[in-house]
Amino acid sequence: MKKRIPAVILMFSLFLTGAFAANTYQKSINVEYGINVSFNNEKLSMTDVNGKPVQAFVYQGTTYVPIRAVSNAFGADVSYDSSNNTAYIFDDFTEIVVVAYKLNHIMFLCDSMLNIMETATTMSDPSLASSSVSSALSTINQVLVRNAAMLKTVSSENVNYSLLQEELLPLYNDYVSKFNSAVSAFDSYSNSLNDYDGSDFLSKSSAASKAQSNYQNALDTFLSSFNWRAF
Repeated sequence: MKKRIPAVILMFSLFLTGAFAANTYQKSINVEYGINVSFNNEKLSMTDVNGKPVQAFVYQGTTYVPIRAVSNAFGADVSYDSSNNTAYIFDDFTEIVVVAYKLNHIMFLCDSMLNIMETATTMSDPSLASSSVSSALSTINQVLVRNAAMLKTVSSENVNYSLLQEELLPLYNDYVSKFNSAVSAFDSYSNSLNDYDGSDFLSKSSAASKAQSNYQNALDTFLSSFNWRAF
């Protein structure tokens, strides 16, 4: 049931171009409470930073919603800087999706290199892959280092990091471990030219490819879980 209740709210002036300080003032207005907010067909239970219930309201035909409660529903983080009266919204969920795709991308690069190694191994001539492998490994190792730094930053600053940590990160780490094991096995085969070492590499390369497939399937499931429409 909607209720018309007088409320005192803090009104923030718009920023002027090039200005970083806003003046605030108070104004008494009449608003309509009792407004429900639904996100992806589910009613939101809105609270402030301390867990206290907060409400949406309508004022002069416009619906106003608590910025933190609604932003959090979108997977965004919110902070407030009282020095310049500015609320900041950080799109943390989109960042998690971007990170997940970046992890997937490096796995495709790694698998491409393993495919070259596999071809050279089946032809019993690892030298066929030597020049390509050396250049690709240097690039891949740089990306893996950047990914580690990226994950460290996200783990401390992104409120949705747990989504990545629980569902995708273990599979990514499993792939990296299996990839490194396959590369090491190929090095052994290149040095020994022994059929046993060649078979060992092919087995470990296959395990890495399976780990990449596991991540891809988990990524698809992860993204599909946030669909609220049937595609």
